[in-house]
Amino acid sequence: MATAQLLILGNGFDLQCGLKSSYNDFFRNTILDTISENFGLKQTNPGMVYGFWEHLLFEYYQKYGEQNYRWCDIEKIIKDTLWLILFEPWNKDMNPNLTIFKKAIDISFYNYDPITEAETTEDPIRKYLLTYCVAYLNFIKKQKINYSDNDKKNLILTKLLQELHNFEKGFCKYIKQQIVDHKNKNDINTNYIINAVNLLAKLTKFTNSDFKYIEEIISKDEIAYWEKRTPTLSEWRYKNVNTLSKEFSKLKSIHILSFNYTALFDFLEVDSPCIYGSLIFYFSTGHEQRNAIYNLINSYGKTLANKDQGKNMIHKLLLENRLKIVEI
Repeated sequence: MATAQLLILGNGFDLQCGLKSSYNDFFRNTILDTISENFGLKQTNPGMVYGFWEHLLFEYYQKYGEQNYRWCDIEKIIKDTLWLILFEPWNKDMNPNLTIFKKAIDISFYNYDPITEAETTEDPIRKYLLTYCVAYLNFIKKQKINYSDNDKKNLILTKLLQELHNFEKGFCKYIKQQIVDHKNKNDINTNYIINAVNLLAKLTKFTNSDFKYIEEIISKDEIAYWEKRTPTLSEWRYKNVNTLSKEFSKLKSIHILSFNYTALFDFLEVDSPCIYGSLIFYFSTGHEQRNAIYNLINSYGKTLANKDQGKNMIHKLLLENRLKIVEI
């Protein structure tokens, strides 16, 4: 019986192919080294950048330095930032209920000096978050609209989300620049393209060609590129992609599983012995994530209605030869 293959590529694919696509690379290139308007960033003086998340990353870098790469863990920083603003007490001993958000409201309402208030903590991250929230609340206050505290909280969260979208746009521009020079469209990162095509061919078994030069890829005219891999591939693509999109749209909150694997696993029915339920995780030498994969599947198992079935999911998948962790 013919089957369809759904291949999910993450940043590890690009890194394996030699592309400098990590947030570490992006940070160094756009914030530490060559901040410019090309990526939506500006620099007024050394150490000062516009953009909430860019500036926050710089604060993390200043705090932790070269030896601790926590400063470029953007996903964790997003989570920690929301927690610090909305839930973490500014001073647990004096007032355990006074968060950065609530303190910012008081400072804005009574027109206190945010810099002076921020000096009550030695943590540069908390100082920056407080001064930013106060500045935005003062901006809102100028609109002469009587917002409730809950409205102000939602406005701040919306602003942070907009800033995150701007940050992501800058990251996308940076990635494109790593492949094709925006100033010279003929300046192409051919090594990355060759590596990517070869690795993709290896993962999909689409072709046995091992390309050495970009000209080989351009001139290659394999019939497999133009015909359907299987009789069911096109049908699966067009009939089910909308269903998959709807499943993803149901996820409204941040989940412990990266990339919202819950919706994907539900769609592929990994909890039942169907042909679409097989999972293959690829890794390169020195980057095996076996424990992380087991934790991922265990976390998904806890979301199932049948808790006993969820507990035994890894064992079940291994016995049925439907879970493979393969080195490439």
